[in-house]
Amino acid sequence: MAGEHQQFAVATACVTATAAVNTGLTLTVTAAGASKYQHFTKFQFTRFVTALAVATSVPIEITTTNLAGDPAFWIDSGALAAGTESNLVLDFNPPLRSAAFDTNTTFVAPAQAQTRWRMAAWYF
Repeated sequence: MAGEHQQFAVATACVTATAAVNTGLTLTVTAAGASKYQHFTKFQFTRFVTALAVATSVPIEITTTNLAGDPAFWIDSGALAAGTESNLVLDFNPPLRSAAFDTNTTFVAPAQAQTRWRMAAWYF
C-alpha cells in the first residue's frame, strides 16, 4: 500500500571459508553467546571447478547443523569446464533463526574432485 515501508533485516556480521582443491569445507558460525540465537539473512555456496568436472547423477549436498530440521542444500553436479563456478545463493527475510541458542551453526560441503569450495553466511 502507498506509504508503507517494508522492513528488512540487516546483517551485522559475515563469516566466510575457502577450501583447497579436492577437499571438503566446513563453515562454522560461532555461537552468539549465552541465551542468544543467530539470525541468518543470506547463505552463499560456490563451487569453483579447477579442471573439467565430469557430471554425476547425484546432486552435491551441503549439510547443516543447528538449523531447524538440519536442512541440506543441493548444488549443481553437472559437467563443468575448467574455470567455471556454480553458485547457490539463499536470501532470508524474515531471517532464519538458529535452532538452539549458544550453539555453533555449521555448513559442510563434501570433497569433490577438481573443486574448490567457498561459503559465506551473513547474520546478526
